[in-house]
Amino acid sequence: MVRLSAVFAAVLVCVALSPSPKAETAQAVAPAPCRIFITEEDPASRFYTIVRREISATKKFYGSHDDSLMWELAEEADRAGMDAIVKFRETRQITMWSWASAKVTGMGVKWTTAGRSNVRSIKGQCWNVKTRKIT
Repeated sequence: MVRLSAVFAAVLVCVALSPSPKAETAQAVAPAPCRIFITEEDPASRFYTIVRREISATKKFYGSHDDSLMWELAEEADRAGMDAIVKFRETRQITMWSWASAKVTGMGVKWTTAGRSNVRSIKGQCWNVKTRKIT
């Protein structure tokens, strides 16, 4: 009887010290960090430092802007080490091959500590260049 209660007590201690399955699941499901955040908004200047006043991508031929143009913009921002593109806008311009080709522009920035903590309050999209996913 004494041995059984000692074994039972040892099992209880092991169960109490082992991590719960919920904690492991929460860590595994945590969202990936946003690589390039694109927004039309102009967040407070304390949230970022400017890397480049204007970053842009342009279609050479006529057509509306599409995801390929946005991926080009996000990849350029990633190569330049930016965290986000703020003041994003789409315009039309005359090119050598078109009267109205799409052009997307914005200001390339790096988040400050305050900006990183407030990025969820800003409306926009996250473009993960490495995984090719938009969130």
